[in-house]
Amino acid sequence: MNQEAKGAGRPTLEEIRTQFEAWRKTRRKYRPIPKDLWRQAAALTAYYPITTVSKALRLNYTDLKRHTREAETDEPSGAAPGQAFVELDAPGAISGQCMVEMENKAGARLTMYCAGSTWGNLVELARVFWEMHP
Repeated sequence: MNQEAKGAGRPTLEEIRTQFEAWRKTRRKYRPIPKDLWRQAAALTAYYPITTVSKALRLNYTDLKRHTREAETDEPSGAAPGQAFVELDAPGAISGQCMVEMENKAGARLTMYCAGSTWGNLVELARVFWEMHP
C-alpha cells in the first residue's frame, strides 16, 4: 500500500480495488464501468504506474490510459500535469533555438523546431494543426 497516498487522504489502490469488486458483484451484465470508478482509477495513475493499476483493478490497459488522458484534460486549469499554455506576445524578443510540441485529446501530435526569428511560421503551422485536429 502506498503510504504517501494514504497519508494525504487520497483513496489507496486497495480501497479503489474494493470499490471495483463491490461494483462487479452487483452490476448487471454488459453494463459499462461507471464514470466515477473510471475517474478514481485514472487518478491512481498519478501515484502508481498504469500497468500496476490496470492489473490490480482488472482493467484493460488501453482503456485505462484513455480515461487517464481524458481526466487530465478535464482538470480545472485545462492543462495536464507538466503541461502549460504559454502565450508569446513578443516574437522578436526570443532568439536561438526552441522546440514547440502540441498534442490534442485524440493524441495527434505536432512538434516544431525553430531557429532564429521564424515565429510567424510556427504560429501559422499551429493554427493549421488545430484546424485539422480539433
